[in-house]
Amino acid sequence: RAQQYRQAPAEARPKVVLCNDCGEDIYSSKVCMKTGFSHCHNQTHLVAGLLVDSSKRHLAGHELMQAIDAVRVRWQPSRTQLVKADSSSLNIFQSFVYSLDWKMQRYGILYGTYDESTQCVSVHCIYEPEQRGKEFGVTLLEDPREAPALAKLLGLRRVGSVCTHSPRDEQNVTLTGEELLLCAKDQSRFGDHCVLITMGPNVETGHINAQCWQASQQCVKFFQMGMLKPSAAPSPQSAADTAAGAGPKSDHHVITTIESKVALEIAQDDVDAKGHKRCVIKASSTTVDTRWMTSYIAVEAFQSTIISSTFIRISRPLSAPPTMENLKIYFQDARRNRLPFAEKIADFHVLIFLMESTFDIRSDMPTLVDGILRKDREQLRGYEEILKGYGVR
Repeated sequence: RAQQYRQAPAEARPKVVLCNDCGEDIYSSKVCMKTGFSHCHNQTHLVAGLLVDSSKRHLAGHELMQAIDAVRVRWQPSRTQLVKADSSSLNIFQSFVYSLDWKMQRYGILYGTYDESTQCVSVHCIYEPEQRGKEFGVTLLEDPREAPALAKLLGLRRVGSVCTHSPRDEQNVTLTGEELLLCAKDQSRFGDHCVLITMGPNVETGHINAQCWQASQQCVKFFQMGMLKPSAAPSPQSAADTAAGAGPKSDHHVITTIESKVALEIAQDDVDAKGHKRCVIKASSTTVDTRWMTSYIAVEAFQSTIISSTFIRISRPLSAPPTMENLKIYFQDARRNRLPFAEKIADFHVLIFLMESTFDIRSDMPTLVDGILRKDREQLRGYEEILKGYGVR
């Protein structure tokens, strides 16, 4: 076979097809880890709600029925049953946006654990990647830091995302279209256990709420197929008209629908007059309310026993990045001054700072993190001496 390969002309040799987005072989995984789309969605075409190989010219009867049934949207309860989130991480995350009167939104990555037996997510820390915040959303930028590698060393995994939002009425709004697709993207890339936490004030009371959501598996599948996109924002004129009619506390900027490439039907289970179950199909539309693809999950506050999360964030706008002087002040704070070195340094954002400024993620951080987790003073002694050289003790 090797000889046949060498003798074959270049155009006849098998080629490795790389994904334009993540750069990986498209057959190495089903999903692009950068976009969340199926690696093969550009090599197929849509028949109703079914992806079919582009070379296929005819569908069997059962395949056609599957395609028709696939466009019927059915509400699905969440698979994750409970989310526990570190209270300090949530408070520090939303406090920045609160200080700006919710005029600049923020996005964060949730790192934690997932218990399959109880279907419970525990969020131990929040990392804020490079981003550009706006009043009604966030633009994510390329992040140069290896936060995923650090989380893995700590025994943590990606369990979702968190984002803030401007004041809204939670009775009328679950998720915006962009928030739902952000949730679906995480579930596509990292697993169905992933969740989205939204934080923001109630438009009437001003009370800050943290709510948790999960996209339906059908929504995730549609997302992987490249079928969904956010609905367009209303024109400035229509938004002004809506605001004028609804008053100053209107939700006119909140778009709670998504658009589909193919028309979708809402399928709602019902019971007829004789008590027989039936499926009621509503008129098909390419615009779908996010509530049909969203489920709510209860959130509980807890305090992480793995890692703390109180040091200065490294990429906050309007704030200088942390320095060794900040770390010195942090270590000498009355709450930490008498703690062992292993406990002082056991902060996710301290480790992010040190990983960028002092220690190498591959040669230093594995030993450092292992010493922190095992509270091994001897293993950490060398790192402690290095920091003392910077005046940090």
